[in-house]
Amino acid sequence: MNFNEKLQKQFTDFNISIPNIPRHKHHLYADYIELIALFSKSEVTKSDILDRLFDEGLSGNNNPEIDDKNETWINEIFDLIYFRNSLFSNDYPYKIENKSLKIKNKISEKNKIYLSLLISSSLNYFKLLQLELTTEFETISYQSLLNFMPDFATVKATGKNSDYKGTAKQKIEKIASEINIEINKKELANISDRNMQEKGLDLIAWIPFEDEIPNLITFLAQCACGKDWDKKQFETGRYENYFYFYKKKPIHLMYIPYSITNISAFYMSDDIVGDKIIFDRKRILEFIPNTLFFNNLNSYTIVNKSIEYEEDIV
Repeated sequence: MNFNEKLQKQFTDFNISIPNIPRHKHHLYADYIELIALFSKSEVTKSDILDRLFDEGLSGNNNPEIDDKNETWINEIFDLIYFRNSLFSNDYPYKIENKSLKIKNKISEKNKIYLSLLISSSLNYFKLLQLELTTEFETISYQSLLNFMPDFATVKATGKNSDYKGTAKQKIEKIASEINIEINKKELANISDRNMQEKGLDLIAWIPFEDEIPNLITFLAQCACGKDWDKKQFETGRYENYFYFYKKKPIHLMYIPYSITNISAFYMSDDIVGDKIIFDRKRILEFIPNTLFFNNLNSYTIVNKSIEYEEDIV
């Protein structure tokens, strides 16, 4: 199927089932509620969500002790949604009315990028469009990294839409020549000559000096949309084996479409290990001042289709 065929099929008998995730992951249930609000176009209340979850098998309902726990749980999730409304400010595509959630009548281009990130963090509902969403999440992350870096920095894509051609070995050799760093040939030999895309590195950036001495700040970034993104956070580390970084190890970045920002830390903070900087939904949007690039992506079409699509799913 081509993209338009997949898009049409995706929104035929579209369904958002209850997330199969632990209840303590409030940020993922907040995403679920945001999707419900996006596709229902009506105000979504706590009672609406509890009724929907009961219909899909949530335990409780007329058991006072369990009902109280469920109500407390939903309150905590909606508290997070209220926090997002404040955190994202104008970039948040929803409005809060009478403590309920509703999609805005007028959606800005920045709001659409938020919705694209929301959809990219919910790939289990958009299986036919996963390739487009994951590929273009790298493009969105690239734009965010580009604006995060100073104007004189170099930023390159190395993932699905790589700026480098050839085999994985050839790409790595080209990167090394541009940064002027040496390669660990023994480690590089472990990569198959038939490998066209070495996993683990989606974006690379560095701040050069005129002297061309490779003692500089280098950024290695991994982009991950899957719920198990935390299992991929070590993948850029292999490039410390391929390259002999001179006197300064690289800074590792992780780009995810999820909103894991809490009041003073990250949700899943205990799953984030090692020395790295996380770019979640908030940080990605923070460094996208210009949205023109997004209008040319399939993700833009997916978002527009999602805004147009309406079904009573509350």
